[in-house]
Amino acid sequence: MSEESIPAAAGSGIMKNIVSGILNSLTLTAQGVNKTDSFDPTSVPVGNGEVTCEITRFEQINPGLPDFFVHLSILGLTFASVDTSKTVIRTTFADVMRSVLAFTPSTLTAATGVTVDGILQISNAAIREDADRFMFTVDFKIAVGNLTF
Repeated sequence: MSEESIPAAAGSGIMKNIVSGILNSLTLTAQGVNKTDSFDPTSVPVGNGEVTCEITRFEQINPGLPDFFVHLSILGLTFASVDTSKTVIRTTFADVMRSVLAFTPSTLTAATGVTVDGILQISNAAIREDADRFMFTVDFKIAVGNLTF
């Protein structure tokens, strides 16, 4: 397997479709938590928190074939001044974990518009905090076939 940086040509189409599809497939129950794609650098968290998704890496499964592992990271954020009891960050983290564990290749294929052949294990899932905010990360990867840029 070879690791590749994200192909420049993928930026506007395929990557946005994958990110949007993943975000739309998340079921969040905490009120005031917004889903936003990470392609908008001017996005400022509003409400009780924010959940974003980003593609961190493409990994070609077999050189010469259009099959890739797509590494994804779902990130959540709340502010300590709003989420004083940490209820929103904990609820949102649990919602994201439930959603990711419920993903199937067919539902993600329909949501993203790319052929998802498999969903691999969650490689990282953690909540952390600093003085003024609470954050979580859920990292996983999907196997995508016939991906052309």
